[in-house]
Amino acid sequence: MSRLFLIFLILTIQKALIAQKPVFTLTASGNVTSMVIDGSNLYAATDNGTTDIFDLKTKKRFVKIVIPDIKDFMGDMIAAKVYSVDKIQGSDSILIVCQGESGFRNVFIYNDKLVKVIDASVQKLMIKEARFLNSRLILLGLTSDELLLFDLIKRKIRYRIQINSYTFADMVLNIDRTRVLTSDESGIIQMFNPLKGTYIKKFEGENVDNVFSIDFKNNILICGGKDRRVAVYDDNSGTSYHFQGDFPVYCVGLSPDGSIGAYSSNEDNDVMVFDVYTKNILYELKGHESTLTAILFIADNKLITSCESESIYFWKLK
Repeated sequence: MSRLFLIFLILTIQKALIAQKPVFTLTASGNVTSMVIDGSNLYAATDNGTTDIFDLKTKKRFVKIVIPDIKDFMGDMIAAKVYSVDKIQGSDSILIVCQGESGFRNVFIYNDKLVKVIDASVQKLMIKEARFLNSRLILLGLTSDELLLFDLIKRKIRYRIQINSYTFADMVLNIDRTRVLTSDESGIIQMFNPLKGTYIKKFEGENVDNVFSIDFKNNILICGGKDRRVAVYDDNSGTSYHFQGDFPVYCVGLSPDGSIGAYSSNEDNDVMVFDVYTKNILYELKGHESTLTAILFIADNKLITSCESESIYFWKLK
């Protein structure tokens, strides 16, 4: 009887550790498409033509950036969907990529007011994501699987390189923004010097189809894709492995030290949190309303997630 009770107790403890609910939620002004954190501020882009800035200490929104409406192909005015938002420490500028007319994308810099730095009607670029390299240079990932470095001062392109012959999926910079990693339909992750546009190396063998989402922290790379695989590469040791799931992996994230990974895991939009080195599942985060769009770790035991809804979820792993 005591042995059965011990087994029951262990299973109960494991279940309590795994099942987690959000500690609180915030409500954005549209379905969240992209998020970034800088200090105690959270920047959330939406499909409703807005970027909301929340103070994580007060849990309140204190700025709502509204992008001007655009005309659709029927000539009707619609909200300009925001695809990407970025912010770097030490600067008040916010980088915003949003829907433009004729299917192309506008890029704005916000610093108390909106300034358009790339015009959809002029440059005609299909930009999926944009990141600051510094206060002067921004890196653009194009759906045509290209990287483009743009000079904000001279308003000119410094380089434009072809990554592959597929469709661009995602990109991530390392912490000091000296390396960029990109993913596409090939399943191969490529690393470049973002200032020079020069190729450095590739990571391959674990994904075999479109890699939707990647993250890179402390030389650990995590990837999730259409092939229902979560792949992990250790750039220090050169080793890699993958989990084979039963649902496409739309979103992944890593803790600041790269030791804890998270990924969207099933049709219920649950997030699995695991130990990168032991591969053990630690927690299951439940409660998302739709497909995940972002997983951001604040610390090893704290993270923020968003999905195709107005809700932003905050989790504390116990």
